Amino acid sequence: MPVVAIIGRPNVGKSTLFNRLIGERRAVTSERAGTTRDRLYGRVEWNGRGFLVVDTGGLVSHPETGIEAGVREQALQAVAEADVVLLLVDGRDEPIAEDYEVATLLRPLGHRSLLVANKVETEREETTAILSSRLGLDMPLPLSAIHGRGVGEMLDAVVERLPAALPVEEAAGIRLAVVGRPNVGKSSLVNALLGTTQVLVDPEPGTTRDAVDTRLVRDGVTYTLIDTAGLRRRSRVDDQIEYFSTLRTVKTLESCDVALVLFDGTHPPEKQDQRVAGMPSDLGRGIVLVVNKWDVADRDEVRVMAEYRDRLPLLSWAPLLFVSAKTGEGIGKILPAAKAIHERGAKRIVTRDLTEALREISARHTPPGGAGGVVYATQVSIRPPTFVLFMKRPQEVRSEYIRYLENSLRERYGFRGTPIRIVLKKKTETKREKSRDHWAP
Repeated sequence: MPVVAIIGRPNVGKSTLFNRLIGERRAVTSERAGTTRDRLYGRVEWNGRGFLVVDTGGLVSHPETGIEAGVREQALQAVAEADVVLLLVDGRDEPIAEDYEVATLLRPLGHRSLLVANKVETEREETTAILSSRLGLDMPLPLSAIHGRGVGEMLDAVVERLPAALPVEEAAGIRLAVVGRPNVGKSSLVNALLGTTQVLVDPEPGTTRDAVDTRLVRDGVTYTLIDTAGLRRRSRVDDQIEYFSTLRTVKTLESCDVALVLFDGTHPPEKQDQRVAGMPSDLGRGIVLVVNKWDVADRDEVRVMAEYRDRLPLLSWAPLLFVSAKTGEGIGKILPAAKAIHERGAKRIVTRDLTEALREISARHTPPGGAGGVVYATQVSIRPPTFVLFMKRPQEVRSEYIRYLENSLRERYGFRGTPIRIVLKKKTETKREKSRDHWAP
């Protein structure tokens, strides 16, 4: 997918714009400059085009600390990776030294860059925002990231600058991404599945830098195995190569069908394991949890399974396999599990059956807060299965109840291993209902 980077000096609203574009509060925002230090990636769809948007830390002219220098290098790397770069400035003020410095970096990009004046709330402030044209780029696009004013016009301009979409060929078979933190045995697992030494294996963490694709055919089904770089904690991602590897991994997850999330079975899952495991689910990809190095773990399987379910409660729907890439133990279960998940993700439920099932499910456990039960439901897409539910007061429904609906649907229709998306919408009142409410005493 194309990449769009948001750069600029500290405290001009880059993270606020990032959150606006992806539709959720993933980036931490604060009035204090320098809140964002690491790059964040999110997916955006606009006018039929999809792209990854990158949030970056604030660029300062003369970094005084190692952290500031690191933030600067990471932001510059984002520029190098991007197909389109958004230079964000504060539209309420005249440009300052940092703005001019960043603009100098972007001038060679020509059409690939956009000047965006943020925090513009009124027509009077639009006049002030024009001063940003002194930076020597195109005329600024005024917007308010916090309120959404002008964001649509900016997205139109972004889509115009994206590279032409390449023809999409029908992918042969099933694409499997092998992900996990460093040194859990991802390359060893790929080699075990292939039965050959196709991917470099080394005890030093971080051997794999790029995503490596390899195809194999098993029982008449074609699989593409993608070995990816290990995902470290953000605080430990301290060089440009590591950041580039992380972006490649995110892109790989975007394009795969099922993610094989690998763990080191010799000790309990860590916080970084939890973060990595959640990424494919956030992107709507099927998941197989694979506990590797089981030959040397010397741990009780039942107890370990309970441990993983306790530490990964939001992935209780994903199958958990115990394997050893070194000895081959359990390896034969992985591809059949991935194939089954891929097929389940494409399952469609007839609207009539789905509505009846959800009415029954919501009647069995009514949502708190007077939201009312499900009146009507329909499935709108697959991979992941996505359902739109119409209720009288959907704004009253809490996340715990949505998880109850997800789990009930998964159990009823066999969606094990694939995430489910539920969208709640307000049921439109009929003329009879409106009339009844109008004349009610």
